[in-house]
Amino acid sequence: MYNPIRDLWGLLYPELCVTCRRPLVGGERTLCTWCLHDMPVVDCKDYRNNVLSELFDGLIPIRYAAALFHYRKGSRYHALLHQLKYGGRPDIGYSMGQYIGARLRTSPLNGADVIVPVPLHPKRQRQRGYNQSEYIARGIAEALQKPVDVQSLIRTVPTCTQTHSGRWDRFDNVSGIFALNQDNTLENKHIVLVDDVVTTGATLYGCAGTLLQVPGIGISIVAIAVAAE
Repeated sequence: MYNPIRDLWGLLYPELCVTCRRPLVGGERTLCTWCLHDMPVVDCKDYRNNVLSELFDGLIPIRYAAALFHYRKGSRYHALLHQLKYGGRPDIGYSMGQYIGARLRTSPLNGADVIVPVPLHPKRQRQRGYNQSEYIARGIAEALQKPVDVQSLIRTVPTCTQTHSGRWDRFDNVSGIFALNQDNTLENKHIVLVDDVVTTGATLYGCAGTLLQVPGIGISIVAIAVAAE
């Protein structure tokens, strides 16, 4: 329905592309068409062997893995990830989840039973106001028509930033910080574990190690971005 006030507002204060700050036009959301097509996408034709799945080779059994794009520090896509995580823009996570979810409709991950976001500690979530991984998960879930489970996996320790930690230090830092809710319903389920940005894979390793306590569980992993070498 035509809404002149909304149209006038959009004319005076157009929504901007998160990465290049160009005004978005009809049908675009979060990213303009140019930035979306210029995105350094991850080749996930093989969902068993790719840049994301290789991080966990010999560590934990992963069925399938997929990421949307390669992240390089200093690239213009840094703004997208920073606004998602620290800028009060959970809508970015939802949009990115929809983008990658659309790609996964024809993948083996579409056979999963439930989507599980990497949890934040309640204290951290209250400070931030939301869990960015949950919004990504909900975007994926909408695209794949799957349920989201935010109850079964919990974070018991509010870890500090690991930006300046080495890879194996990060793995040590996530040891024992996740737990299962006693009422979890993940037995014999194939789950998709969702994170925002993967660098060393330590956080996902900690989550998966806890989830593997569930009998019959199968774990696949999806992230918006994976750090480029």
